[in-house]
Amino acid sequence: MESLNRLSFEYSQVNSYRYSVTAVIDGISILERVAAFEAPFAGGLAGAYGGLHNDDWRVLHLSKYFLGYCSPYDDAPRDREIAVLACGCGVVGCWPLLCRVGYPKDGIVWSKFRQPHRDARSDEFWDYAGFGPFRFDRAQYLQALADAREEIANVERMF
Repeated sequence: MESLNRLSFEYSQVNSYRYSVTAVIDGISILERVAAFEAPFAGGLAGAYGGLHNDDWRVLHLSKYFLGYCSPYDDAPRDREIAVLACGCGVVGCWPLLCRVGYPKDGIVWSKFRQPHRDARSDEFWDYAGFGPFRFDRAQYLQALADAREEIANVERMF
């Protein structure tokens, strides 16, 4: 049986009214994972991402977003593609890390990662074929989203 990944989220204060949410897979931030993966080919741009800021969550429902139903950078996500990381500046559309959300039986999968500014159409292609996929148990994934919604509500009460 294939082992499943475990999803959680971490939160960090950006300034007095903003915080960011970053996915954590098996106890390791996706930001750390992608920085290590990009290091051999991305030079100084390796890991130049940040978490998703609460500005995005004020207009989106967190669960719908991480299930691939909506996106802060595009009204109609392409093939359930989401940004799992925003640019280090906090703008999702500036320098995102994208992935596709899939639904195999009883699970959720993040696959087909890409950096849209370094995809196959660009002069400098960054190949993410060896990054992921990450496979989650559906019940655990949905619970992680529910826990995140509760934590975000607690954080937003402080603002």
